[in-house]
Amino acid sequence: MAHIVYKNATGVDRMAEKGCLLVEAELDGFRFQIAATHLQAGDDAVRDKEIPEIYEGIIRPHMADGVPLLLVGDMNIDVGTESYKLLLETTRMRDFPLDDDHPFTTDGLNSWNRPNKKPKRIDHVLLNPRGTATTIVRQTVQRATKRREGETIDLADHYGVVAEVLLKK
Repeated sequence: MAHIVYKNATGVDRMAEKGCLLVEAELDGFRFQIAATHLQAGDDAVRDKEIPEIYEGIIRPHMADGVPLLLVGDMNIDVGTESYKLLLETTRMRDFPLDDDHPFTTDGLNSWNRPNKKPKRIDHVLLNPRGTATTIVRQTVQRATKRREGETIDLADHYGVVAEVLLKK
C-alpha cells in the first residue's frame, strides 16, 4: 500500500535504507492496517527524527476511521523513556502490557549479548483502534533459538513480540 525510506539515518543504518512499510488487509470483511518498521540504532537524535516521518509519510496520508492500525517492529526505543513517549504521542498509538515473566526483548540472557547488558523492551506492537473496539488481548516475547554445534543459541541479538489482536468493530 505504501512505503517510505527514512531521510534521517546515519551509519550502517543509512546503507540499509531503513523505513516503514504499510499494508492493508481484510479478515472476514474487516479491514485493518499494519505498519512495520526498524528505527535507527545507536543514535537517539536521528531515531527521534524518524518518528515524525512515520506519521507524516505513512500514518496521516492513509488514516481511515474504522480501520485499526498496528505499528510493529524494532523501534530501538525502551519503554518509559522520553523517546517512547514521543513515539506514542507522535504516532497516536497505544501500548499494551507484555504477559511475560521477563518482559524484555534484549538483555544479557541472549547468547549474542554481554551478560551484563541492561534488560530493555525495544521491540513493540502498538495499536490505534481508530474508532473500533479492536484491542491487543495478549502479548508475549518470542525467544527463538536453535541448536548449533551442540549449544542452544538465540537467532538474533534481541527477541520479537507476538501479539494476539482482537479485531472488532
